[in-house]
Amino acid sequence: MPRAPRGKRVIDASTGSFVVVNRAQRGQPDPFFDKARNVWVAPWSVDPKPTLAGVTDPDRLAALRATGLLDSAPEEAFDRITRLAERLLDVPVAIISLVDRDRQFFKSNVGLTGSWAHERQSPLSHSYCKQVVEQRSRLIIGDASSDVRVRDNPATSEQNIGAYAGEPLETSQGQVLGT
Repeated sequence: MPRAPRGKRVIDASTGSFVVVNRAQRGQPDPFFDKARNVWVAPWSVDPKPTLAGVTDPDRLAALRATGLLDSAPEEAFDRITRLAERLLDVPVAIISLVDRDRQFFKSNVGLTGSWAHERQSPLSHSYCKQVVEQRSRLIIGDASSDVRVRDNPATSEQNIGAYAGEPLETSQGQVLGT
């Protein structure tokens, strides 16, 4: 049985339920792991539609601007990370995304096509990454077309997104800037 990292919130994408795993002891069965479905579950739910308060937080936006990365030119160091993620995860698209107040800027991307690739950004209305900023935790979505958190997001159909995995990019002060 897979183990959830201690102190991390793990989300079941099929139900929107979550659990904070703090008590799991080595060798003990975890009461929040459903072996039949191979998912972590809990008897309470998260709001599938975040409020975006974290996205517009002035301290977070100031930290984002202080990096100097918004609207900056592509850089080989970031592109290496993105290519590595694409290869290791065996995915068609990998992106380093910075979530601004009304858009997400792609510092680096591999496999992205169309205007988003050329413009290196998308509207916030099409962002899955904004949920990572709001939740301040990893987001894994196995089936975007049925997941309540993103199935109505325009990017799901327009970009034909089947699945998503986003890991928070966090400053040393704890501000989540993107994924």
